[in-house]
Amino acid sequence: MSWDDDDFGNEFAKFKRAGLFDTIDDYDGNTDVLYCEILYSTLKDYTSQWNKNRKKVQVYTITRCDGSPLDSDVVNYVEGIWLDMGARLFRVVKACKTEKWKYVKILKISNPNDKFDVQYYASQYKLITQKTIDAKKASKTVKK
Repeated sequence: MSWDDDDFGNEFAKFKRAGLFDTIDDYDGNTDVLYCEILYSTLKDYTSQWNKNRKKVQVYTITRCDGSPLDSDVVNYVEGIWLDMGARLFRVVKACKTEKWKYVKILKISNPNDKFDVQYYASQYKLITQKTIDAKKASKTVKK
């Protein structure tokens, strides 16, 4: 038996339950979100275990500092994390590539009554970074 390790170590990015500010008003479905940096040049076609033609692209996930002890967002530069895309999600990611967005927030909205009724929306995301105070400017603003 030969070792087929072409797909060994590949993980798929997971959407997480959206927070209060990520949900869309007026929709009673389930909303999940994924913050990531998409490596557009890694797009590949593949066949899933259900013999469906799909696409995947490598992503770096983003750990957000909101609601955590972190001061800034962290881009997790971990190789081998892929975003599995059907036709709907692929069209959204294709639009992100056209807009040349580096960091992306993808919303996944599911109908609670029909698990196949899923919609995706993407927007550009700007990393939250810790602002450092310049010592020279700070000393000028403080009066002694």
